[in-house]
Amino acid sequence: MVNQLLKYFLPDRLDTSDWVVSSKAKYLIYGHMVTVLTGVLGMIVNISPFDRQPFFIDLGLISLMIGNLFLLKWSFRLCRFNFHLITWSIIFVLATFINPLFSYEYYFLIWSVSAVMLFTSKLKIYFFFVAGLVSFHLPKLINQQVDAEFNYNPVFLFLMLLLIFQVFYATNQYYLSVINRKNQQLEHDKELITRQSEQIKEVNALQTRFFTNISHEIRTPLTLISGPVRQLIDFGNNLTDEQLKQLRLADQNGKRLMNLVEQILDISKLEAGVLPLHMAQADLSAFVRGIASSFEALSEVKKIDLIVETPEEPTQVWFDKDSIEKILINLIGNAFKFSSDGGRIIVRLETNSHEQAVLTVADTGRGISEDQLAHIFERFYHTESDLQGSSGIGLSIVKALVDRLNGSVEVKSTSGSGSTFKITLPAGKHDFPEASIQEQTEVNHQTSPVALGTDDASSPVLHQPAEADRLLIIDDNEEIRAYLTDLLKGTYHIFTAETGKQGIDVALQQLPDLILCDVMMPEKDGIEVTRILKTHELTSHIPIVLLTAKGDSSSKVKGLESTADDYVVKPFDRKELMARISTLLINRRKIRNKFSNTFITKADDLDVPSLDKQFLNKVLGLMEEHLADDTFTVEKLGELIGMSRSQLHRKLTAIIGQSPKKMIKTMRLQRALDLLKKQAGNVSEIAYMTGFSSPGYFASSFREEFGITPGEVGKKTINS
Repeated sequence: MVNQLLKYFLPDRLDTSDWVVSSKAKYLIYGHMVTVLTGVLGMIVNISPFDRQPFFIDLGLISLMIGNLFLLKWSFRLCRFNFHLITWSIIFVLATFINPLFSYEYYFLIWSVSAVMLFTSKLKIYFFFVAGLVSFHLPKLINQQVDAEFNYNPVFLFLMLLLIFQVFYATNQYYLSVINRKNQQLEHDKELITRQSEQIKEVNALQTRFFTNISHEIRTPLTLISGPVRQLIDFGNNLTDEQLKQLRLADQNGKRLMNLVEQILDISKLEAGVLPLHMAQADLSAFVRGIASSFEALSEVKKIDLIVETPEEPTQVWFDKDSIEKILINLIGNAFKFSSDGGRIIVRLETNSHEQAVLTVADTGRGISEDQLAHIFERFYHTESDLQGSSGIGLSIVKALVDRLNGSVEVKSTSGSGSTFKITLPAGKHDFPEASIQEQTEVNHQTSPVALGTDDASSPVLHQPAEADRLLIIDDNEEIRAYLTDLLKGTYHIFTAETGKQGIDVALQQLPDLILCDVMMPEKDGIEVTRILKTHELTSHIPIVLLTAKGDSSSKVKGLESTADDYVVKPFDRKELMARISTLLINRRKIRNKFSNTFITKADDLDVPSLDKQFLNKVLGLMEEHLADDTFTVEKLGELIGMSRSQLHRKLTAIIGQSPKKMIKTMRLQRALDLLKKQAGNVSEIAYMTGFSSPGYFASSFREEFGITPGEVGKKTINS
């Protein structure tokens, strides 16, 4: 709406000083009930132009149409028009709907021979002129209050409100439908993305599982190849030099194939995002020197100087040992591969002010041309200088591992002048996810407390007891079981099982001194077998060595967390395996010898697993409870415990080196000694009180245990 009002006055009320008005002018109004928007305006009808009372109505001006000419309301000024049979059209609106405080005043002067002004119900006023002159004048803005009464038409108002509501409702429904369609599309897209994400995860999991299974399937025959080959090398005294050379070549390529399997498995885990980090604070300098030292033999053979430069002081930083080991082995291995005899390789460790560790591996080898530098980290890429047929995945693993550690890798090389690889890694605890942080330095599980053996077959001192220890081999591969049996049968008494379930049954029946168990088996895998046996009262004390194709750090940690005592990766070195077995059995024998001649009243202070402590306390409690019962035997004790006589015997001798019969007798004699010192009765009474069937047997047993007779104890007590 526009703040404009049209005020119409009868001609004789207008100021005519500026106009010449014909006295013959006639003016006639035909009055009607006029409907304007939502109201009804009442008008006085049959008004004479000579009536001295002014008659006016307030109408808001919308537009003016003169003939075919349309004039905007903003362009009205003083206008003069000459018309002949021309129609005027003026559109108004009630003043009630306009700001009541402001209005424009329009003086409308009609000078005509004859004129008719008609009010219609369609918001228009039509002026029909026969002839004459019409003037339209726009006066100034006046500030006044307009009093106007407005009578509402309920029906019309309801219809208008209904129309407005319908328009609003339809618009609202339209926008709601648009929003709903967009939401549905978003939900559909979200579900699609979720399904695709799950499919990607499933594919990655299948890929990892596939490579893991392939790794296991390859490691097993590799064990059966490399094991006998190494055995022939160690004991082939009658072999010629050429035969030994061929055997060493086979052994070397077996190791190379095993390394390739490891790298493929690492790639699959990196792609699937399942290669975990195990960040621990340790001396990186010592770790780098240890990795480099494994190349010393190769350095001597190829006559290449291997220089290791690390800080003299310990470099305590946070790093993942498994990742750093793979990075260094790949870089140093490549440096040896592409360096000629007489060359030089430098392995350098530095730290900077940004809490970063900088590893540099530089060589004087053939180098890499500039156009190939951009591609060397691509998988399966081979440089022109690669004459040894490498797999082309070593450097891609290095790049992936460095990225995993939030580090960077740079390479500088000139063809014919060598290459320099620079690895920059964050070394602060705050640089890594909290879930990957290990508060204690991770133990190198492959390091044995005894020498693992070299080419000298006599280096490991194997445990050869007078009475052979009992070993249980659990492996689903018949050839592996046969190979291990042939390897160990000369030293140990061997039991075998081909499944995890069968292995558990054999272990519970035979209670072996040590168990060798494969990890990947049907029905129950090695991890579950270990968990079951280590939590069973009968077998909790038995050392378990896991044999596995999974050589990554996370698999080792998982195996050791299952309370396995050791973890050996296939293909294993024969001497290393035998050394680990021997070490575990020797340590177990030391514990037995420590307690074999000790009278035990409580197991809380013994250096044995908690489950074994609970078992010993249970046995001691039952012995104490039935001490005076001369019919209480090992068989009855076994019944109360839930074991056979033989099982109870093997269990107790394995833990503390004492048979149950000896434990019962020792406890009775110790109780008798205490009673004799307290003069709780005579010798015969005390003998019966402690479960001996006859005083004579009691006296002889007492003298054998303490070196004096029961009567002498009473005399010493009286004299003291």
